[in-house]
Amino acid sequence: MNDTNDARPERPVQRRVGPDCHWNYRVIEFADPTTGEAWRAIHEVHYENGVPVAYAEPHASLVWDAADSGTARPLQILAQMAGALDRPMLVERDFKRPNDNSSAKSAE
Repeated sequence: MNDTNDARPERPVQRRVGPDCHWNYRVIEFADPTTGEAWRAIHEVHYENGVPVAYAEPHASLVWDAADSGTARPLQILAQMAGALDRPMLVERDFKRPNDNSSAKSAE
């Protein structure tokens, strides 16, 4: 139900997208807090005013709509992911909020 308690289905909340909000794929380096062992993964990173503010969990995977026959769509996604390798690597602490010990992750 929506806020008016009628039978109309709720509409999903639209994310704000514009010059001040966007996302792309980036390599993020993580470190095990007990061993210090590092690993890297490609994630969707979300920005506000050009600043990375959150990343999607889990890491990015190649998924596309079955209606997209052929290889064009998966190749496009792979090219976007490959572009992450050409950008500066981020580290998990880039997403720490001031006065907060947790990382800013989205729940995607």
